[in-house]
Amino acid sequence: MLPMQLEATMKLSDHPDYVRFKPLTKMQFGKLVAEQGGLCATCFEPLVFKAKQVREEHLHQRSMGGKHDLGNISLTCIKCAIKKDKADSLARKKLRSLLKTTKKS
Repeated sequence: MLPMQLEATMKLSDHPDYVRFKPLTKMQFGKLVAEQGGLCATCFEPLVFKAKQVREEHLHQRSMGGKHDLGNISLTCIKCAIKKDKADSLARKKLRSLLKTTKKS
């Protein structure tokens, strides 16, 4: 396989610079809750602290070069997280499409 083909088929998680991240510690989670005042970072509604109702989101996607540190993480309600996931998915799809068209030309 040619190096160019290898790069095109390689998953991000296979890249040597990719680091799997660990979930936030209770201390880090508490710090984010305090910084955000217990509100969703997107819609500013109070967060409901029940199972699967609060999600930690990377402000700058890791797939686009964002880091896994507290400065790049916010807590969002599940509704806002789902909206962000859809928007991020569309952005990745658009980027892949642009990359394909530039490789052809």
